[in-house]
Amino acid sequence: MVQAAVEAQLFGQSSHPVRVGRYAVQGSIGSGGMGSVVRAYDPELQRDVALKLLRAERMGDANTRARLVQEARAMARLAHPNVAMVFEVGEADGHLFVAMELVDGRNLRQWLDEASRPWRPVLTLFEQAGRGLVAAHAKGLIHRDFKPDNVVVDSEGRARVVDFGLAREQGETVVPTEDELEEPEPRPETQAVNLTTTGTLLGTPAYMSPEQWKGEPVDARSDQFSFCVSLWEALCGARPFTEERMGPLMEAVTHGRMTEPRAGAAPRHVFRALQRGLRPDPAERWPDMESLLHELRPRRRGAWLVGGGLVIAGVLGAVGAGALTPEQDPAAACDQERERLDGVWDDEVREAAKRGVASTELAYADDVWRTVSSRLDGYADTWVNEARTQCVADLARTEGTAGGSRRARCLEDARRALAGLSGALREADEAVVVDAAHAATRLPDLSACADERRLLSWAEEPTAERRAQLDDAEAALGRARRSLAVLDTAKGASRYEQELLAGRGAAEQAREAAAAGGNRSLEAEASLTLARTLLKVGQKHAAERALIEAMEGAEATGDALTRVRARIYHVYVLGTDRDRTSQAVELGEQSLAQLDGLGQRPLLEARLLGNLATAVARAREPDHARALELHEQAAALLGEQLGEHHPSMISAKLNLGRALTYAGQPDRAVAELRDALERANGAWGRDHPHTARVWGTLGTALSAQGNQDEAEQALRHSLEARERSLGLKHQEVASASFNLASALRRSGRHAEAVEHLRRGLAIRRTLQGEDGSGLIPWLYMIGDSELSRGEHEAGRNALREALSLAETDGASPLDFARVRFGLARATAPTDPVAARLIGEAARDAFKDQGRPRSAEKVEAFLQTLP
Repeated sequence: MVQAAVEAQLFGQSSHPVRVGRYAVQGSIGSGGMGSVVRAYDPELQRDVALKLLRAERMGDANTRARLVQEARAMARLAHPNVAMVFEVGEADGHLFVAMELVDGRNLRQWLDEASRPWRPVLTLFEQAGRGLVAAHAKGLIHRDFKPDNVVVDSEGRARVVDFGLAREQGETVVPTEDELEEPEPRPETQAVNLTTTGTLLGTPAYMSPEQWKGEPVDARSDQFSFCVSLWEALCGARPFTEERMGPLMEAVTHGRMTEPRAGAAPRHVFRALQRGLRPDPAERWPDMESLLHELRPRRRGAWLVGGGLVIAGVLGAVGAGALTPEQDPAAACDQERERLDGVWDDEVREAAKRGVASTELAYADDVWRTVSSRLDGYADTWVNEARTQCVADLARTEGTAGGSRRARCLEDARRALAGLSGALREADEAVVVDAAHAATRLPDLSACADERRLLSWAEEPTAERRAQLDDAEAALGRARRSLAVLDTAKGASRYEQELLAGRGAAEQAREAAAAGGNRSLEAEASLTLARTLLKVGQKHAAERALIEAMEGAEATGDALTRVRARIYHVYVLGTDRDRTSQAVELGEQSLAQLDGLGQRPLLEARLLGNLATAVARAREPDHARALELHEQAAALLGEQLGEHHPSMISAKLNLGRALTYAGQPDRAVAELRDALERANGAWGRDHPHTARVWGTLGTALSAQGNQDEAEQALRHSLEARERSLGLKHQEVASASFNLASALRRSGRHAEAVEHLRRGLAIRRTLQGEDGSGLIPWLYMIGDSELSRGEHEAGRNALREALSLAETDGASPLDFARVRFGLARATAPTDPVAARLIGEAARDAFKDQGRPRSAEKVEAFLQTLP
């Protein structure tokens, strides 16, 4: 058992190091009702983490398991400087664990107990914790168990809210049972009941809101109540409701019978604000946490920092007599951080960007603006909070400036990226709008600016020469992304090949310039962009090499966002190779967990789900039902984020139609694909490569439906359109040839089918070189069609090569059986004895694979042999 092994190591009863998944356990942090928390090391990302383990004796409790997973998912949706990050939720030997950011420090209760704290530094840390709650509430989440124990203060004075184990969507009701409300066993009257211990009640009783006691629906105002209890206690040394037994405590809380605040503990306006936040009726409290935090701020400028990080009032006061003047107050500088976004993302810029997007008059412009503006608003707020925190930390730092310099560069890089995107939106055209939501997901990860380990991987301040090289790299990267975006517009139909060449050249230039400038993170981003262009020209092997370079560079610099984005494309590359689909599925599942740790990123999740679905459908033992479910999930996410008219929804419908065809539902598939084709014609035009893909998939569905004439027309148009836009030697031209040949074979037109198959096979050989993987279906179909039209020698040659590839490169049992049956038929005219041996092997393989009809066909053939 994992828990037992961990405990044995921690208590010195085992000399063997314990691993939980890939994590190596190093020491204990603490334990509670849900389980234990240990320090561990992640060798893959080379960082320390905190692992939360579910107690072994509670593993049979399905509700407990669900709550632990819910905690991880709730926290993973938050990306904020004042909320501890979750990296992964997983299972090892049947035991659940959550890998979280390891925050070195102590909890807020311990910080309060260390010394008698003036009210200003106390308010500073609670302001930060309150900011974390504001961020959670903005995501529709509530904490339900806010208290000083669930706030960690790190070595630089930053407060982070932790332990969202009781988080629920807003408005959800959890009614405590009688057992949950039962008082503890009676104790001697002289011994008080410790109400700060979390029991089975969902929430810590001493800090619970009236609605939690009553089992009524809760929302953000419940967290506000718990926050006010906690701050009151921190300022006064006692909570506003002092009863120590559950019954009297519940009575006092639900009726609002609170004590008077300790005189002089804090200014009167602070307690007036807290008293309103503690009212029994949620409607009478502050409308939200933001309003409460605003009301708690000092009435005049003081020596404490609003929304900042490290408390410095006491430190500075110790070295100088008297209070600081406004001119000396560092808070004045740190409170001006939002002004650094003037002209980057302020009200005026926001309105100009909105006008720019609307001016394109695209059907999906409003939906894109809704998603992009919301994300940029949140990004700007997080940037300001991060900049304030770093500003205060830099002012308080007495030694070493390298870390501060790197943080400043990190924030400046993010500010420049935000300025670039907002500027593009103001001058938007179709290419900008179609890519805007995806571009917002590519903005630099602001959590990196607070990650000391990641910042240490950065080079020192670049020289003027290197700065120029990095500017060139960023400009080239922008051109490459622009070319990729143009491909998704109507203009791309006539410029597809030129934009692909331009995009590839710009991406290669960006990679070289970033390497010369010594910025490996930027080099990784350029490699990822290069891989995207290579995939569009059908060069999967070269694309995979670029993706590996991107992942290695991102891992070396701790760039988790770029790393997971590269892995999403790698899932696609692996998933389209039948010999590596199992790797694709494993990588896809891991990437979903890692994506959770980066906060809510639905567009990336939708792409990952679609690529994972491709791998599931193309596996040697395909699961078409699951692939269909994954595609439906991806389409739902895209619809929520981009609306029904965005071109990405055409691709989602295309994938859904393909999955329905594979799942044996051709009628539904044809309906989805006809809708997708109508949209594609409107968005891109009849001859755009994107439209050609829809034509091709529709043709395959029509063929499966039995509508061969219309299927052939659709497949021919798909092939011809791809030849015009992509050239005669493109991977997609080969694929279109294969699909058309399949339809021709169903109509008995084998001579035409062989012509298209041999042409497509030549393209595949040119692109793949010596790599023969993926050629077996081509060779089998050529051999089978040659036999069907009486060309036994040509059929024999193709099938022998297919069998040789199957034996050397590996193939599924069904592929082996099909090739052997074909080869038996081809061999029969000249060597019936060999044909019988090969045919019997094929028959037995079909039986083993549960294909009785195929086995019967082989048996019928064997009966014709002498």
